[in-house]
Amino acid sequence: MDEMKTTGMHLLLENASSLAEETRHMSYWQIIFLQSKVNGAVYDGDSHPAHNWKWPDGTWFQKHLRSLRGTRLRLAESTADQAFE
Repeated sequence: MDEMKTTGMHLLLENASSLAEETRHMSYWQIIFLQSKVNGAVYDGDSHPAHNWKWPDGTWFQKHLRSLRGTRLRLAESTADQAFE
């Protein structure tokens, strides 16, 4: 029984090392496609619960961006007013 477990483990490790050797020579995209659902790989993404997600409001970055846009708008308006004078 122990010999059978050892042999099974040896085969498992041997297969894992040969797979690692094969994937070592593959490009990044080849590895991704190898792991895709279409190619028979295990995929459990369909079983994940759906989450409704919303961008955060009122962050420092949004306030800063709004301020910069306002400054640019005022600058553009004053430049346009000066052009018509």
